[in-house]
Amino acid sequence: MKNLLILLSIVLISSCSRSPVNSFIDEYNQEDNTMSMTVPGWLVRAGSNAAFKELADDEDQAGLMQIAKSLGKIRVMVAQEGIVPTKAVKNLITSARGHKYEEYVTVREENKIINVMVRNDNDNVKNLLVLISSDDEFVIAHMDTDLSLDELKKAQISWNKERAKNKKEASKSVKQ
Repeated sequence: MKNLLILLSIVLISSCSRSPVNSFIDEYNQEDNTMSMTVPGWLVRAGSNAAFKELADDEDQAGLMQIAKSLGKIRVMVAQEGIVPTKAVKNLITSARGHKYEEYVTVREENKIINVMVRNDNDNVKNLLVLISSDDEFVIAHMDTDLSLDELKKAQISWNKERAKNKKEASKSVKQ
């Protein structure tokens, strides 16, 4: 009896702390015309490294490789028109806010709405959530990360203001 109570307690505790994103994906993934996949962190890191080697310029590669080390599992679901009601998406956003997600960007364009939300822990980005809603499709992508803001600043990536400033000053001194 004691073991049964312990098991029941563990199940209840884990279900109470379950991420609203995972619950949402699990609920709507059961519907027809939906597709979802989970990519483990090691594969995300390996794929990121390969992509950065191909797509990034030589100067950006080291910084992007450093960022790739902080990437974890990604879960994606795509649902066709009408599967995910607008009210359910709004409820997900509200629930995510209750789980310490902050809305970073919302873009509205014609029939599309894109929401980017981040869950921080101190100065580290722990989760990235992207929601794309349109008339004919709904996409949700959720990534686990452990990316510190200092790492982002230190990474020498072309969009990093400090690097851009240094490149600009270097080009001025070469021209003179």
